Amino acid sequence: MAWRLSAAKIYRALLLAYPAEFRHEYGPEMERLFGDRSRTEPRIRLWLESLADIALSAPKEHLHILAADLRYGARMFSRAPGFTFVALSVMALGIGATTRVHALLWRELGRLLRRVAAYGGQADERQAPAD
Repeated sequence: MAWRLSAAKIYRALLLAYPAEFRHEYGPEMERLFGDRSRTEPRIRLWLESLADIALSAPKEHLHILAADLRYGARMFSRAPGFTFVALSVMALGIGATTRVHALLWRELGRLLRRVAAYGGQADERQAPAD
């Protein structure tokens, strides 16, 4: 009996691999089926089949939801092309600016680290070699 209770908790935790929408709709039924099977089937076979099922079907469910969300987003963007253009332009500018600032910071950090390495741990601007 104790095995069934802990097995049910472990199975309930494994169901977290599914999307919340799917889990709320089918989770209780899946838990009941697992409990029924745990009383009649060998443990090893039950766990192997359950793990294989979760490993194969959970990613598929996530992809189904992602595809539905992408279709919905495309429909909404096609209804308002002006908004779409502005939104994508702002995103492109933001990503470009962030990338540029990141590159500049890494370049300056690299210069500083080369100076520190060249002078044995002391970064002195007056004695630094020209880059």
